[in-house]
Amino acid sequence: MKKLKNKSLIGLAVLAMAGAGLVACGPKKDDEPKVKSPLEEAAYYIDQIYQSDEGKLKTADFDRISKYIDDQNREFTIDWSVTVVTSGAPATSVQVVPGKNKKGEDDANLSKIDIDEESELDVDFTLSGVIHYGEDSLNLATLNLKMPKLHIATWEEYVGACKKSGSSAGDSKNTALSVEGIVTAIIGAANGNTTNALYVQDVSGKGSYYAYKLADDPATKVQKGTKVRISGETGLYSGTYEILNPSITKVFDDTPAPVAAVDYTAKFAAATALTDAGLTDAQGLYVEIKDVEVTDEDLSNGYFNFKKGSLTSYVRISSSVCPISKDAQTKLKADHLAKRGWIADVKGIVNLFNGGFYLTPVDAEPFNFKSLPELSDTDQVAFEKNNLTLLANVEDSQEVTLKTAGSSYTGVNIAWSFKADTPHTTAVIDNGKVTFTCGEDEETVTLVATLTKGSATDTKEFVVKVDAASSDEFLPSVVSEAKVGTYKMVMEIGSFGNPLYATGTINSKGALETSDKAA
Repeated sequence: MKKLKNKSLIGLAVLAMAGAGLVACGPKKDDEPKVKSPLEEAAYYIDQIYQSDEGKLKTADFDRISKYIDDQNREFTIDWSVTVVTSGAPATSVQVVPGKNKKGEDDANLSKIDIDEESELDVDFTLSGVIHYGEDSLNLATLNLKMPKLHIATWEEYVGACKKSGSSAGDSKNTALSVEGIVTAIIGAANGNTTNALYVQDVSGKGSYYAYKLADDPATKVQKGTKVRISGETGLYSGTYEILNPSITKVFDDTPAPVAAVDYTAKFAAATALTDAGLTDAQGLYVEIKDVEVTDEDLSNGYFNFKKGSLTSYVRISSSVCPISKDAQTKLKADHLAKRGWIADVKGIVNLFNGGFYLTPVDAEPFNFKSLPELSDTDQVAFEKNNLTLLANVEDSQEVTLKTAGSSYTGVNIAWSFKADTPHTTAVIDNGKVTFTCGEDEETVTLVATLTKGSATDTKEFVVKVDAASSDEFLPSVVSEAKVGTYKMVMEIGSFGNPLYATGTINSKGALETSDKAA
């Protein structure tokens, strides 16, 4: 396949809008028919882009490129036409109109195939093209396409079709359909996401449709509570129901009316596993679980855990498809950490990972923190002991602030000491801090935290490995006056405008060291 030049008026973005043709590059060069002219070569290329559409259902308007510039900077134009084949179907059921860019302006590089999304008939039609170069022209391959009559799928029809679908757009197992509902979550570039998507809750309240990979940020068209129609094809990815190749085909004029969260408390409390059908069947539903206990976090995966009864689940911040803003994500992280052990109500959208239930945040503050549970002194000490942490390895000399009171139950006092009869030449505890100083040899230090509330008390030990100071590294010290031969220079390489050279080698930590050992 030939590539468009970077200076092409169309660009790869326009070709991507034109369909899935760029995914399949067609036969290898050796298998391509021998072309006799630039026009024939261009026609072959355009046919390769669109050939995978043959026989496909089209549930929404779609684009075709109307201008192509090849790698020799030769410009070709393309005229598209449609013929409605179905007897009795109006000729206007499918028609070619000028294309639009993302700003809604006419775009000479595109033609739009405008279909009647509310057709009362199933319509067969053909799409033909003629490509021109100078005074010459060639017919492109004619495609046979179908437009289904409008049918708004029910939740049950959507689920049934998704379960039979493949994971990628264009899979022969997928089903073309249209659904309607109320927008509950918007995912787009405005919130720092790399993928555009929508959650649209079915009016039955049984679940929500997940429109994945919309062409444009949906925030430009809809808001929470907007009633919309989505058309596309069903998909199934790791157990998650999806609408692939989605388009917002209708935005209703109704005043936006955000839906209320469905109370999921009883269902969550009754479940024996996160994979129970009672929890997972209502994918995408906006729900609330009341009186959960806020537990720990897994920041590397974006998990903010909560517990109720015997089950622990989580609210997840996705790096690519999260409905809440970056500022709200930062606040969620801080609040959840500060409120460990609290009782809260939590809201979110039902999602699955490996078949197990979790929540995607929709609101800026998904947790409504209510109160700390009333615990005995003994239980408060046990709670704070469980959540108390300290670093396990020290590679460079440093000072660490020690907690002197509980994070949640602040009435729990914490005192620190070294374990009796253990070495600690590299560590000193003073004034609520421990200072680690790397010595000549590696050392293992054991600190003991004594937690007390009233007459309740307990201890927790922390074993810290303190590395030896490396003699292969320059240990810097501040000098007030530069004297030749009495100090060494280490520089972090940056943009100085001009090259800066020095003699030496770079050690394992990225520092420049001279031939002399550190003092």
